[in-house]
Amino acid sequence: MSVSLLLFVFLGYICSSKLVPVSQYVGTVLVCLLGVACLRGLGRWKNSEYLQFISILDENKDDHTPANKKKLRCYDFDFSYWPSDFSWSEVSNPKLSKAGVSLLKPEPRLRGAADSVLHSVRTLPCHII
Repeated sequence: MSVSLLLFVFLGYICSSKLVPVSQYVGTVLVCLLGVACLRGLGRWKNSEYLQFISILDENKDDHTPANKKKLRCYDFDFSYWPSDFSWSEVSNPKLSKAGVSLLKPEPRLRGAADSVLHSVRTLPCHII
């Protein structure tokens, strides 16, 4: 990146007389983005429904009860944080496992010889991996 920038300066494509208007445009865009971010924050701060959602979300972070999750499900939202109900370490450690139910079902037993041959051919890629 810096090599190409130096090359553009050396060849005369970028000069100080062109940088002044570009910097003014960039500064204007940054001020507009800052203003939009401030207006968005002000709108969220004034919205009682959003504040109620945030309070329920914070409550759910501290206490993962089914009642709190039921309250949180009333809202339509899209984000990456959702309290997890499952941890793989609980299953892999038999002392932490709550129930003895296996998550992986055993493969069904086939009756006929043709079925077993077809089944072994069909599952061969999985056994190779």
